[in-house]
Amino acid sequence: MDNRLLIVGGFDEKELSVLIGFDNFSVKILHREDTDYILKDFINAESAAVSPLEIKVILFHNFNKEQIFDFINFYKSLGMARPIFAMVTQHSIEWKIKDLIYHLLQEEKEVKASK
Repeated sequence: MDNRLLIVGGFDEKELSVLIGFDNFSVKILHREDTDYILKDFINAESAAVSPLEIKVILFHNFNKEQIFDFINFYKSLGMARPIFAMVTQHSIEWKIKDLIYHLLQEEKEVKASK
C-alpha cells in the first residue's frame, strides 16, 4: 500500500485537481483552522475546517527524495506560482503546523536575502 501523503494548503479546486492527478498518493487539504494542530496529529485527524490557507504550501510525508524531485519537476511544468515545499521530517512532525510554516517562511526569506 502506498502510504505517501501530500499535504497541501492555499490551492483552489482547479489547482488541486491537477495536483491530485499526478500520482497514486493520498492528499490532505490544510486549512487555516488546521494550523493549530501538531503535524502528526493533523495527519491522522478528520478535519471539518473550511477556511483556505492564505499561502500555498506543499508538505511531503513518506515520500523519498526521488519522488519529491519528480513531483517538483511536474509542478514546475504547470507554470503555477511556487509554493513552499517541505519534506515532513522526524523533527518537523512534532511541530505545530503554524510554527512549521512560520519557520519555512523565515528560511525562504533568508535564502532570498543571501542571493
